[in-house]
Amino acid sequence: MKTHTVAAIAGALAISFGASVPSFAKPVANPYFDPGLWRLHVVTYGASHAIMKRLSKTMCLTHQPRAMKPHGKMASLCRVTNHQMVGNTLTWTTACHSASLDMISQGRAVYRKTTLDEWVNGHVLAPEKMAYRVHVIGKRIGSCPAAKSGY
Repeated sequence: MKTHTVAAIAGALAISFGASVPSFAKPVANPYFDPGLWRLHVVTYGASHAIMKRLSKTMCLTHQPRAMKPHGKMASLCRVTNHQMVGNTLTWTTACHSASLDMISQGRAVYRKTTLDEWVNGHVLAPEKMAYRVHVIGKRIGSCPAAKSGY
């Protein structure tokens, strides 16, 4: 049960990677990020570094992604409590709370123009205590198709 719960939660976080912009985080130009078509590889780890889920996604990112925050059903439960960009490194904290879920995660993403390396460390405190890690590796693979945009 724990593995499925963590995989679902971490999957929701990872899928929202390119589409989540906290209301207080206005998109700004970043010299360390090159907009375009990106290929993202996401690996979710559970206890003892066991791989629980892998996914790859190609997305058109027109501006630097922001803090990982779930969307869909979990969006109303979560908020980004800290969001800071220093040089090429973005750090954040996301907290999710409801009657059935209590979770906190901290993330760090390093941008190098056409690549990114990101780690999210999370802790589910309720309903079951468990920890997870999400690793995202991204690479810009070209220009966005004219008709598509990730934002």
